[in-house]
This record gives sequence, C-alpha cells and structure tokens, in this order.
Amino acid sequence: MRLTIHRGAKEIGGSCVEITAGRTRVIVDLGMPLVSPWNKKEKLETRGFAKKSSQELLDMAVLPKVAGLYAMDGGGAAVDAVLLSHPHQDHYGLLGHIRPGIPVYLSDGCRRIIEASDIFLPIKANIRNPVVIDDRKPVKIGDITVTPYLMDHSGYGALAFLIEGDGKKVFYSGDFRAHGRKAALFPKFVRTAPQGVDCLLMEGTTLGREGRAPETETDIEEKIAGIARRYKGIKLVYASGQNIDRLVSFYKAAKSIGGVFVVDLYTAFVLDSLGNKNIPHPCASCRNLRVLYTKNYVIKLAQAGREDAVKRYRGSEITLREIAKAGEKAFLMYRESIRPKIEKIGDLKDAAMIYSMYEGYKREESFKKVQSFLDENKIMLETAHTSGHASFDDLKRLAAALKPNVLTPIHTFNPERYAELWPKVRSLNDGETFEP
Repeated sequence: MRLTIHRGAKEIGGSCVEITAGRTRVIVDLGMPLVSPWNKKEKLETRGFAKKSSQELLDMAVLPKVAGLYAMDGGGAAVDAVLLSHPHQDHYGLLGHIRPGIPVYLSDGCRRIIEASDIFLPIKANIRNPVVIDDRKPVKIGDITVTPYLMDHSGYGALAFLIEGDGKKVFYSGDFRAHGRKAALFPKFVRTAPQGVDCLLMEGTTLGREGRAPETETDIEEKIAGIARRYKGIKLVYASGQNIDRLVSFYKAAKSIGGVFVVDLYTAFVLDSLGNKNIPHPCASCRNLRVLYTKNYVIKLAQAGREDAVKRYRGSEITLREIAKAGEKAFLMYRESIRPKIEKIGDLKDAAMIYSMYEGYKREESFKKVQSFLDENKIMLETAHTSGHASFDDLKRLAAALKPNVLTPIHTFNPERYAELWPKVRSLNDGETFEP
C-alpha cells in the first residue's frame, strides 16, 4: 500500500490524500485550500474560481497534481473512486473538476447538503456519480476495502474511513470532535475502534489553540438563550446555513423563550433537504421556525427548477412587519443581501448580533461591512460558538484507541505537536509517498 498526501500535510484545508493498493487508487477528499499555495500565511481569495478552468487552477497550484483524476486530462487510467469525509468546502470544494465517471463515496447526509448547497454557492461539486455508504458497513472498491465511521463534527454526516489493502490498514480521521450534538458517537468509537492500524492520518486543527475545555452544543444553546434575555431588541444571527448542530441550537434557544427563529430561503432549503424529521424544517406545525423570502434566493431556486420549494415554504413565510412585531422574541439570520430589509424593520435599539462562527473570520475583509453596519446602528456583538474540531485531549483519546504503528499529521498547521499525542509519528511533506 502506498499513501501520498497531495495537500494538507502541514496546513488546514485543501485536504487531498491518495491511497493505492494492488491495482486500485482512491482519493480521500478533494478540498479547496484555505491559504495561498505560495504563502501559507495568506488567505486564498477564491472569488472568480467558479469561472476558472481545471487547467487554470492546476497552473495556479490550487488543484493538486493527481494523474487520472480530472476531466481535462483525458488519457491514462482513471482514479477508481473519491471518498468524501464531509460537506465542508475545504474537503470537497474541487470535486467539480473530476472525471464524471469516477464514483464519489459519501454519507447520505453529506450528499444532501452538497446537492442543496450547489444551487446557491458559486463553486459547485456537481457530483454525477454518488455512492451512498453507511456507518460501519464495509464496501469493496477493487483491491481496497473501505469501512466508514460516522463521526461527530459540525459538518453534517461526517465520516472517518478505515482503508484496507495489501494487508495494510490506514485510518483517516476526517474532521471530528466529541462535544457536539452527536457527542455519543465518540465514546462509542473509542470502545470499538478497529485494531491493527498501520497508519493513522489524524486532523489537528485545534493544536496551537488550546485553552479551556470546549463548550458543548447544549452549552451554546443555553448561552444563546441567555444573550437573548439580556437584549430587548431583535437578535441577528451570524452563522453558517450548513452548520446543522448550530441551527438546532438557535432554534431550541428561540423556542425556550417563546420566540421565533427566522431563516433565509437558502437555510430553509438545506434544512428541508435533509429529510430528517428530528431536524427543524419549514412546515405548517413548526411555528418557531419561519422563512424570510428574498428575491436573490427565489431566483436561484427557480433557475434550478425548484419552484416547488419556493411554493412549499410560503406557509412558513414571515413578513418584515411580523418580525418587527415579534421584537425581542425574534432571531433573524443575517446576510449582507438582507441588510436593506433589516434596516426597514425600524428601530434597532437594544438589538444584538450573536456571532457563531470561527473567531478568525472577524478579521477578514468581508466582516468589515458587517462591523460597519453594527457600529452605524449601535448594535452589540455577542459570541456564542464552539469548535467543530477535537480538543487536544480528544485527539489523544482517538490515537490511544486506535494504537497505530505510526501517526501522520494532516489538516494542521502544527505537525510538530503530534509527538505530544502519540509516541510514533511520521510527518510527511505534500507530494511525498509513504508505504505504511
């Protein structure tokens, strides 16, 4: 068995791993980089990437060089499969460039999120050959056997993979944590972890950010409700429309104070697309979840041939007048595109914005407009967030449960810290091939 980290050995985001056994080649994740290929301290500006060709992105070192993977390279033996760990663009954002016939193995939840997001986001996965796989049910791909493990993560339907071939075992952790709404998955995994693992490829996103123990999603839910009780105006919500655990936290917090959580059409469509009765979604009986319609999202759904969704959520639609009337009981998802609507609500006195994303995003150019809006309207900014990634202690617990012959860093800016997690570490450079 041969293992190559094409990207991600010493950076967070843009993960891409190739594993070969016998005559079979699989790629694990194909993510959009978060930092510049030329300067790891600079954020990668992806604006306009949706219009760039595969060759252009390859020339820019955004696409990793993997023979037989891309539609534009044509000749040669194709990669046999892509394994997708979860629906975050730093793990799937370059899938739109692969050969159409290559199957993409992923969870059903991951597939649903990506297909829904493709309608609204400029960079699309366009998965043409999805193969849904289930927790702990092995699948055979040529000379390789893959067993997926459902993990707790802020990305819905996240999977880790046990990959076996040539008598060797590689375990790819993907992104995971032990403090989300699916936290019970982690102790279950620790109790039943596969043994005889030759190489553990494990993320280390939080290394270098250690502090107090991460808050749970229940803690965040309670914090949100507490913030809401302190402010008598509307509560604006700055959060991802794909972070299902967090959306549930806002919904439950709103419900606990007798309020209403107002989402945009994009978020409503994502929630509805999951087909999970335990996840709040727009429906006649779900009066604590309402939908604010905006022209841009109506157009996107119509262009995708999903006028049915536009009509279906009308029963959950809320007007600006109704939001203003709800006042302190209203939680409203903030988008720059709906800022003019928010300003029409009227008096924003004693309003607050609840920021629920990675703290580093506040330093980005896009948030300066948001901060300007808050300053102009004297709106206070509060934070209620917990990481989607494992703490230092939980990284150690995963390694101890698997007992790998060697631990290999991936998805981290701090590979030198892995010696604190497990005694046997093999750090790779991007493009370097290792035989476990």
